[in-house]
Amino acid sequence: MPFKDSRQGPGTLLIGTAPGTEYGFQASAVKLVPSVDSTDGTPTLAVPEPPPLTTTSYSLDGTAINDYTDPAGLQRYCYDHDGEEQDFVWTPNTADAAVLTGRLTVRAFEMGGDVGVQVTTDFSWPCTGKPAWTGGAAALEADAQPAAAGKGGK
Repeated sequence: MPFKDSRQGPGTLLIGTAPGTEYGFQASAVKLVPSVDSTDGTPTLAVPEPPPLTTTSYSLDGTAINDYTDPAGLQRYCYDHDGEEQDFVWTPNTADAAVLTGRLTVRAFEMGGDVGVQVTTDFSWPCTGKPAWTGGAAALEADAQPAAAGKGGK
């Protein structure tokens, strides 16, 4: 399979009860961040050298333009819903059709910064479980392969 250079944008970031509110116009960076936690297993008589206990958690992280003067903006939404679990739908590039969906816990983020410049602030929202990843050009191309290629086209 040939190399594919994926680029973000134009895309969307919907947060809240489906269909959600679009906040992609304020996000200058968005990424799904996996975090792996591994601890030694507890040895027992039956299994004196157990494999490590490993879990992966996810967060939706990024950078947003401050918008504290907009009562309907992302910054106010996060402030008002801090600590609440909400749906999200992130489409990194609408032309590619890859979509990540799931639930996240909203966290308020910093407000303000340097005077006279556009201020951006980083955010990190922990996800509940593993977000679902659907679509994407590679998946769509694989589904389109004829049955002779061993993929059973649709």
